[in-house]
Amino acid sequence: MAILDSEKAKKALLSKLGCEPDDQKDHFWFILKDTDGKVLSRTCISHGPRHNIGPKIVSKMAKQLKLEQSSNLVALIDCTKSRDECIEIIRAASQ
Repeated sequence: MAILDSEKAKKALLSKLGCEPDDQKDHFWFILKDTDGKVLSRTCISHGPRHNIGPKIVSKMAKQLKLEQSSNLVALIDCTKSRDECIEIIRAASQ
């Protein structure tokens, strides 16, 4: 079961995946756009102190990002899957 550290996930979504941040009320949104500005996917993490993100939320985030499986999101965060590999998965899911 995948459990992610919220701060590690935020940093990876911003720096590694290249999501644009959108800091709104209760959640911190991450928006992934294509080179032409088209939104490919988005997800969010709750505001608040550093916390663990449980398996159900990790799965939901992976689906929102169109990474299909929790393992792909975990691999992105743990730096075992590259941005390009993740973008390929997202584009394939969008077709």
